[in-house]
Amino acid sequence: MELTKKAFKAYDVRGVVPSEVNVEMAYRVGRVFAAMFAAEKVVVGHDIRLSGRELVDALTEGLRHGGSDVIDIGQCGTEMIYFATAHLDADGGIMVTASHNPAEYNGMKLVRRGARPISADTGLMEIADMVVDSKDFPHVKVPGKTEGSVRRYDIMPEYIEHLLGYIDVQALKPLKIVANPGNWLNICLLNLSRSTKLLTALSRMGCRIPCWCPIVKLRLNWCVKTGLIWAWPGTVILTAASYLTKKPNLLKAII
Repeated sequence: MELTKKAFKAYDVRGVVPSEVNVEMAYRVGRVFAAMFAAEKVVVGHDIRLSGRELVDALTEGLRHGGSDVIDIGQCGTEMIYFATAHLDADGGIMVTASHNPAEYNGMKLVRRGARPISADTGLMEIADMVVDSKDFPHVKVPGKTEGSVRRYDIMPEYIEHLLGYIDVQALKPLKIVANPGNWLNICLLNLSRSTKLLTALSRMGCRIPCWCPIVKLRLNWCVKTGLIWAWPGTVILTAASYLTKKPNLLKAII
């Protein structure tokens, strides 16, 4: 499989799948990361891109062959990798994502111990050199290393508890909120089984939370009259916000 440094940017890795970012690159990044940072424990996760899971699997294999234990937090936001790396006292974290790039892209954001970013001037270009220029990279355990373990970990309850620690819920007045969940990842995260604490907190703030659904299928004026919180996709948020701000006493916050 072709390897290129084109995807290695100043602050992260982003490129088209599979010509610039692929499973062989992901495996090698894992091997190099484990060696360069003497990483005994690494957190990994991915966003909603369809290529994310196979890249995480290859990355995990590389980390394990390099002797690192892997904590896989699954589908998540980048900020959750940062939190988990510090919170779980890991030696590093790698988020498989291409940020705002189109769906055919993917990549990685890498951090070391303490969730400190790895960029072009702190090791990312050296990683690129070793990933692309190294000729011999068999998919086997590094001699002398014990193959690392892998375990799935649900970081969401601890992450929510951390976020709620920033606010005094009782001091907040009831809000009516328009929220844009981006590419629907946050809707996947905001489900009753995993986010009870967050939903409870929102309820204590006077919010009513319906089943999530695209606003394009609803009448805007009906949705406003219900007084509910709705998560709306894409640029619809701009139209909604513009409409709501013209209606006195209907909207307290726009996110």
